[in-house]
Amino acid sequence: MTDTARKPIFRQRPRLSQPAASATQDYEVGYGKPPKTTRFKPGQSGNPRGRPKGSPNVRTIVRDLMSEKVLVETGRGKRKVPVIMALIMRKRAEAMKGDHRSAAFLLTLYSEAVPDTTEQHSKSQSAEELSESDRAILEAYEADLARRLGKDGE
Repeated sequence: MTDTARKPIFRQRPRLSQPAASATQDYEVGYGKPPKTTRFKPGQSGNPRGRPKGSPNVRTIVRDLMSEKVLVETGRGKRKVPVIMALIMRKRAEAMKGDHRSAAFLLTLYSEAVPDTTEQHSKSQSAEELSESDRAILEAYEADLARRLGKDGE
């Protein structure tokens, strides 16, 4: 081995010269307080070369593609329907032929798209909304139930 000293593997970064504190700088620069010269100017975007306004995003593209009309042959002839409708019609045809996956998909889609109206009706009708005759029936039922439970418990 030679006696020459090895150079360090890492290099030191050149130090950036700090601007001299001037009379215009009346605040301390630090974490969360950038120098005023490096801040965004009023009306300047944080990403000036980002997505331009008005250009479609993924949601808009998907919505436009799925609502585009295509020609479909049905039992009544050819007609133009949106792509999403054509896909659902295809799944319906597959389910009717016995495809269990298509049937499960359609049932899930239906349950999400069409909420159960009987469940909403039962939740909306509370005990305060019952008529006098309904209350009398419920009280008679409760009394009969209490009488039966009393006899069974003895």
